Amino acid sequence: MQVVSCLHSLEDVDLLAEGAQEHWYDAYPVLLREAPVHRLLGEGLTPQTDAFTLSCYEDINRVVTEPEPFTPITTLMLEQIAAAKIPP
Repeated sequence: MQVVSCLHSLEDVDLLAEGAQEHWYDAYPVLLREAPVHRLLGEGLTPQTDAFTLSCYEDINRVVTEPEPFTPITTLMLEQIAAAKIPP
C-alpha cells in the first residue's frame, strides 16, 4: 500500500511504508474507526509473527495497567530461558 496525503479508509493506511510517519496523525481516526486493534502481518518480534497497534484509549490503558496478559513474546522467551537455566 502506498501512503497518501488524504487517508479515507483502512486500505489507505500503511504504517510501515516509507514516509508513513508523516501521516500517522491522519491515520489515527481511520484506525480508531475501522481497526482499533490493527494487525501488522509479519511484523512481530519473532519470525512469522504479527504485531498489533492499538488506537482506542481504553485498550491502551488496559494493556499498560494490566501488562501480565499482554506480555511481549521476548519477555516470555527470556523467562522460559531463565527458568530452564539455559545459557544464552
